[in-house]
Amino acid sequence: MNTSAEKQFQSRKQLTQSFLHEYQLYCRLLDQAGEDPGEDPDKKNLRSKFGSRQSLAAAAPPDFAGLQSGQIRLLSQPDQMIWVLALRCWGGGIWLVVPFSPFPFPATEEEFLLGGKRTEYLDVLQFWNARTLHALFLRRSWLVDTLTPQELQTAEVLFNASLSGDALPEELLARTALPITAAPDPRLNYKQQSLARFAALDAADLQWTERCAEAAAEPLPEIDLNLLLGDESAPKQKPHFIPDLFSNLPLAAAGRTENSLCWETALTAVTLLNHFFQGKVLKPHDLKAQIAPMDEPGIFFLKERKTTNLLWKLPRGCSRSFADALFFHREKKTLLATGYTVREGEEGFIVLADWCSEEYPKIHAPADISIFLTEPEKI
Repeated sequence: MNTSAEKQFQSRKQLTQSFLHEYQLYCRLLDQAGEDPGEDPDKKNLRSKFGSRQSLAAAAPPDFAGLQSGQIRLLSQPDQMIWVLALRCWGGGIWLVVPFSPFPFPATEEEFLLGGKRTEYLDVLQFWNARTLHALFLRRSWLVDTLTPQELQTAEVLFNASLSGDALPEELLARTALPITAAPDPRLNYKQQSLARFAALDAADLQWTERCAEAAAEPLPEIDLNLLLGDESAPKQKPHFIPDLFSNLPLAAAGRTENSLCWETALTAVTLLNHFFQGKVLKPHDLKAQIAPMDEPGIFFLKERKTTNLLWKLPRGCSRSFADALFFHREKKTLLATGYTVREGEEGFIVLADWCSEEYPKIHAPADISIFLTEPEKI
């Protein structure tokens, strides 16, 4: 009679063999990619799992708002369809995400068969491929599904075990495959291909995270906006910020401190910060001034302390439906937070979603904040 350990081994062996069968089929179809796929159902299935997400992007804009632990999201940045689990937020807009394997069976002991009634490409979590992703990029995705509380708890246990090396309970271990013990092994190629799918996104995310941290810690250099805009008539002297960029609003003197100065730019967030820090010349149309009134300014301080989100009404003159938002301290010229714009019916809002740090300069009123609406990042 087979022991429990033997039954478990045989089950994991079967999962491993099932994965290898699927992966070898994928590799064969990939080799034939240059040929006419015709009506081959296997090739249609391959395109549905590994194909471009451009048709989806054309059909519906990404769901910018509402990031929460346990959500399953389809990313919009990579060229191929990639689904991830938003596992937890580590603060400052940094999220821990766990990608799903496009195959319906786990490949190694570091992948877990979630199961359930979801489609097959949402069955297996790649804990070995877990990574951090800033909300600036994760938010640009489509909400597909949400784990149950029990599934989310299991995912937390599995991730913690992947870090600590602790043994999994038998019932969880039975839903993993066998480890890679020697090379060559096709699963090594599979892991390299999975990592390569994230290469461009990882590079962009790292660049943004580093630049964001720099802007939150150090004031922007003293740069004259006229010089940035290439105004040759501007006096050639030591650069300095002109009053309109970060100083008090003209209306603030009359007590209208519930407004924030809002700049709309055709640049992305990373490009805008690079221009500021490097003193590069901007085109005249790259910055457009607006006034953004605070939504419910009477409870500004209460909301600031009790929730991450603060809201401004989107100026009607803004030309963009979706934008990333950067929030700067008016006097200190440091980056306070990041966010996005969202539309609800005929109204639009600017949402401060992620504070860069728990330690930020004192904010007395919305007028102490300057907002930059930027073109969404594209990979």
